Amino acid sequence: MIRRGRCSADTDFARFAAAGTAAAYPLTDLEPDPARCMAEPGPLLTATARRIARRLTGDLVA
Repeated sequence: MIRRGRCSADTDFARFAAAGTAAAYPLTDLEPDPARCMAEPGPLLTATARRIARRLTGDLVA
């Protein structure tokens, strides 16, 4: 699932876990400025996709 907008770590991630979501990857893990995350999401989404691929393949993806 991809969610656009801002998430509150206290509420949204708990709801994701309750719904069976195994992990959440906020763009703010890579860029602490929420405004920049929303203005320039492309590179952050690419980096996040690589992170997810590495997690799912056991680091076989560069």
